[in-house]
Amino acid sequence: MRCCSQVTLFAAAYPLASFWSLCNNIMEIRSDGFKLCMSFRRSRRTPSQGIGTWYYAFSALGYLSVMTNCAIFGLHSGFLNRLFPKISPAGSLVAIILMEHAMVAVKVCVELFVPDTTAAVVEAHRIRRARLRKKASRQEELSSHQLLQSQATMDDEHEDNDACVVHEAVAVADVHEWLKREKERRQKLECELKSLNDLYMGWIREEQKKRKRTEDKLATFMERAEAPTVHATDISKES
Repeated sequence: MRCCSQVTLFAAAYPLASFWSLCNNIMEIRSDGFKLCMSFRRSRRTPSQGIGTWYYAFSALGYLSVMTNCAIFGLHSGFLNRLFPKISPAGSLVAIILMEHAMVAVKVCVELFVPDTTAAVVEAHRIRRARLRKKASRQEELSSHQLLQSQATMDDEHEDNDACVVHEAVAVADVHEWLKREKERRQKLECELKSLNDLYMGWIREEQKKRKRTEDKLATFMERAEAPTVHATDISKES
């Protein structure tokens, strides 16, 4: 942060500072790598989504660097005096402010229209997220199958290896589906048997009613048939 601020804030005063900073960073990369690999214990990595508050610090440093470089360029380089010999101090200040606003506008446009990552990196991230979603869905499906298998085989003493877990879970799901279909078929058969039983009992009741009516008619017919015989017997006795 210190090296970056010194280079960016005073780049107009000493342009070679960026070159010396590059050389210094190359040397520090090699020396720090040697120290981390050879002299110190390996450090523990902490995953993070970004550089945190340092991003805002570097962004503010960029805007401040535009202001300081425009001020150095306008006040101490003598470029404005050579370009406009009759310019006044107030005019120099106005020119510096206009130049600073123009540079800030360019910086903002670059931040808005130039993406932070390339299209290849965006595509790689998209593919990685798709793979992670697919892997998560597979893990969720596998866990659901394992849950079904554990519920169905809770009292089973023997456990199969990991290679057969998915197949057994699918088999358990098929058994559950078959039991569900058999239950629905049994309910349908019970309804049909109940309807047939109702029809059969209704037919029996109708037959019983017919039999009773037939017996009543037969009894009436027998009474009518016996009545003339009794009458004839009485007449013969009287004679």
